[in-house]
Amino acid sequence: MAPAASATPPRVKSERVTPPAIPSKDVETKPRYDVMKIGSRSMKVAMFDHRKELDQKSALAKILEKSDLQPEVYEGGFKVWECACDLVTYLEGQKYEFSSKNILDFGCGHGLPGILALNQGARLVCFQDLNAEVLRHVTIPNILLNTETTADDLRKSDANTWLIAGNWADPELMKLMGGRKWDCILTSDTLYSLDSIPHLVRCIEKLLSPKGECFVAAKRYYFGIGGSTAALIDEISESTELQGEVIRVFDDGKSNLRELIRVVRKPPTSEAKAGQDESNDGCAGKKGSNEVAPGIPTTVDTRSRNANARKRPSSSVATAISGDANDDQGEAKKRLTTPVDPGGGTTAS
Repeated sequence: MAPAASATPPRVKSERVTPPAIPSKDVETKPRYDVMKIGSRSMKVAMFDHRKELDQKSALAKILEKSDLQPEVYEGGFKVWECACDLVTYLEGQKYEFSSKNILDFGCGHGLPGILALNQGARLVCFQDLNAEVLRHVTIPNILLNTETTADDLRKSDANTWLIAGNWADPELMKLMGGRKWDCILTSDTLYSLDSIPHLVRCIEKLLSPKGECFVAAKRYYFGIGGSTAALIDEISESTELQGEVIRVFDDGKSNLRELIRVVRKPPTSEAKAGQDESNDGCAGKKGSNEVAPGIPTTVDTRSRNANARKRPSSSVATAISGDANDDQGEAKKRLTTPVDPGGGTTAS
């Protein structure tokens, strides 16, 4: 998940991550997993038990005993959040064209949207998360379970799959990405902290290619902590480089509303365009700030948003991340994995 922005030095080291080397005489066994129905596809999701797989004396293990969140140390990456499933469902339903594109799954957690991109022919997919442990224990296993990629493939220097851990506020993270620009940035449930939203926008400004697009899937409002899609739209409106709008609202009638926001670069000003080719070269979003690429529905809920969405919390980040609309205090984000049924699969609730 996403790290909150901070002026203090990062508390988590930025680093490239690869599967641990295993002697050739040993066999790499695939992890235990649940099966989740996401949209029209079934995806295998690695099962993770921090009591068995982490050093119980480590700071991360101690945090997991009490909470899903400690800002800049651990921010929920071991769980599957519903907005990641919304993003997979949307991209698959739109038959989004990943072929030959460079894709960044930003704050990836389990990495389900990035895995979809890998399976749809992306040239390069970078999975980025705050914690290297998340990448090792759930992202890498999920890649191995759901794609033809092998652990040996991930160890190669020219691999088409990158795994990078680090805090968005750490300049070293950008260095590890080698100055690359990304054709499509995917991020989900990374708006829960108001403090992280400005930094997310700055990262998109740095990382998005000129004709690229970013999809942000998030709850409309994160009760008990204050982050919201409205706060993201507000921050983008202040950017000199980006524009964004809500293109889909998810309402299952049970949990609070969830939204999908599409972010692109602003079109050149008339002065900048003078003497340039007027062709858009197929780039979506160049005709105006409210226009969406052909084939992308503009299902925008026009109801007024909670005014609190624009208010910053007065003190430290609460441990409650999100909750239903009727939950005044908030609750931990809902995990989507369910017990395996007799037929060998599960269905996301």
